Amino acid sequence: MENTEKNDEYAFGLIIDQFDGTLTEEGKKELAQWLASSPEKMKIYQGFCDLSKGLEDLNIRKNLDASGSWSVLSKKLDDSEPEVVLRTPRSGNMVRYAAAIVAIAAAGIYYQVYQAPETFSTAMNEQRSILLPDGSSIHLNGNTTIAFNKHKYAGHRTVSLQKGEAFFDVVHNDKNRFVVEMDEVHITDLGTSFNVARSADDINVVVSSGVVKIEGGKAHAEVILPAGMHGLYKTGSGAVSKSVNSNVNFKAWVDKKLTFNNTRLTDVASLLGKVYGCKVILAQPSLKDRILHAKLNYADADSAIQVIAQTLDLKVEKNGAQFLLADK
Repeated sequence: MENTEKNDEYAFGLIIDQFDGTLTEEGKKELAQWLASSPEKMKIYQGFCDLSKGLEDLNIRKNLDASGSWSVLSKKLDDSEPEVVLRTPRSGNMVRYAAAIVAIAAAGIYYQVYQAPETFSTAMNEQRSILLPDGSSIHLNGNTTIAFNKHKYAGHRTVSLQKGEAFFDVVHNDKNRFVVEMDEVHITDLGTSFNVARSADDINVVVSSGVVKIEGGKAHAEVILPAGMHGLYKTGSGAVSKSVNSNVNFKAWVDKKLTFNNTRLTDVASLLGKVYGCKVILAQPSLKDRILHAKLNYADADSAIQVIAQTLDLKVEKNGAQFLLADK
C-alpha cells in the first residue's frame, strides 16, 4: 500500500517534470508504465494537461510564469506528503488528493482565462483605442476603465464602462445587440456610434449616428435616443431625460475636430486640455473673455495652440505638456 502511494507521488513529479521540459528518457518510460497501470491514472494525467493549457493561456494574457506555477503545484504535492504518512490513508488516496488539487487549480485557471472579464484602463491624460472581436471599436478617454469577456463576446456583446468616458463605434447586429453596462443602467445599440461619459453623479450619452436605448436605473425608465440627441441619467434620483445635443465638440477628444463659435478663451483652454491631455494657462485675467471663432482639426496640441495664438495675436510658451498663452 505504502509503495503504491509513493509510486503515485513519484509519478506526479514526473508529470510536472514533463511540463517543465526536464523529464529524462528514463522518466518518460516510468511515466508511460504508470499511465498504463489503470484508467484512473490516465484521467489524472489528462487533468494535468488541461491545467497546463490553462496556465499557457493565462501566461499569454497576464505574462505569468507558467513553469513557476508548476513549481508551486509541485510544492503543494510535496507538502501533502506528511499528511499522507500521518493519516496512513487507504490505497488510492494520493491519487484522489492529486485529482482534487488539479481540479481546484484548473477551476481557478478556467475562471481567470475564460470567465473573468478583461479590463482596459487609461491614465489621467492617456487615450487609447480597443478593437473588439466583431470589428467594433472603443476609444477610451483619460482616466477611463472598461471590461469585457472576449471568450463570451461572440454570443454576448456586452462591455462594462466602470468609469470615465468612451466613444463606441459599433458594428450593428440585430440578432446580437451591443450593450454598455453601468451597474443598473444599460445602453443598447440599435445601429450606431455614441459617446458615454460616466461620473459619480450622472451618465451622459450623446448619439453620433443611428439610435441607442438607455434603460434601467431606480425608476426602470427607458429612453430612445436618435442621432443628435443627448441623454442624461442622474445617479441620485434614477431619472433619465433627453434633449437635443448642443455640444458640437462632444467627440473632439476622439477625432480632434474642434468648433469654436464665439467661445471664450477660458472655455477654449479647458477643452484643449481635455482633447489633448495638456494644460493651457492664460497669463492675464483679461484673456479669459477673449473670443475665438474657428474650426480646427489638428492631431497634436502644439499645432492647434499655435493657430489659436496667431488668430488672437498671442504668444506661446511651452513647458512639457503645459502651454502659457500671453499677450504680446
